[in-house]
Amino acid sequence: HQDPDNSTSSDGPNMLPLKDMPALLERLMAFDRIAKGR
Repeated sequence: HQDPDNSTSSDGPNMLPLKDMPALLERLMAFDRIAKGR
């Protein structure tokens, strides 16, 4: 959607900007390593 914040069927306010995705994935992978004891 061109304007997610104003869409009636979109979760615009909950969206993660794609530029933030690499940092999030790194953090999630670190949590996964901790949880698996590696």
